[in-house]
Amino acid sequence: MSTSWADTVRAFDIDPVAVGVLTGYAPADGRFPWQGDYHPTPVALSLLGDPDFEAIAAAAPDLILADFSARNGAVYHRLSEIAPTIAPLGDSGYVDAWRDQVDVLGQILDRPADADALIAAAETELDDIRTAFPCVQGASFLFATVSAEAVGVVADPRDPAAELFGELGMELLPEVIDLAQGKTRLTMSYEQSAVLAGANLTLVRERGGRALPSWSSGHAVTVDGPLATALSDPSVQNLDYITESLTPALAALCTTGP
Repeated sequence: MSTSWADTVRAFDIDPVAVGVLTGYAPADGRFPWQGDYHPTPVALSLLGDPDFEAIAAAAPDLILADFSARNGAVYHRLSEIAPTIAPLGDSGYVDAWRDQVDVLGQILDRPADADALIAAAETELDDIRTAFPCVQGASFLFATVSAEAVGVVADPRDPAAELFGELGMELLPEVIDLAQGKTRLTMSYEQSAVLAGANLTLVRERGGRALPSWSSGHAVTVDGPLATALSDPSVQNLDYITESLTPALAALCTTGP
């Protein structure tokens, strides 16, 4: 019921019978470019209400990988009545870390060696990026979604979306962490958003919003829906897509310096 869980299942060469489609964020068929050719049943999800329980039951799953959809205890209970359900693996945050998902699914499928191999391959890929772009060490970054009403940002270095950049040696913009006061993801007004102008690398998803303050320094990159989803919900399967998509921005950062 999250993109990263669907990716993790696909990484084990299993096709989910159904996937969650978050209204306004995911393609109508629930399938992203890096996931290959498969055709799951899409199940409507919303950040503001319950998932479509009837559609989930109709898919007759043997296991439900729920992630953020089951943070609410009542939702988890209803899902568990349909099939065994894996709730969020962490105590807080929006999505779970990709390594944790691979490890847990390896245990469920009794395929721990496959899980270890998937993690090792991804670690090698991250090592390659660190080697190719050593200049990003210590550079600051920001991931923002701009809508007509507000600006949403990843605000906690422990959030999986921020951890990915942290593993490359980058640091989440300190001003955002201070403003968030412990929140994992933060929605702020345009009046507050002037604080966003100081990152060395800013990734912006535009959803009909107004322009952010002009960037006094650094690089701003506009990301499309699929890349924004991959960045927001990184997985063992979409790391290739993320790194290939961001290579030009990282190269530009290294050319001019943070």
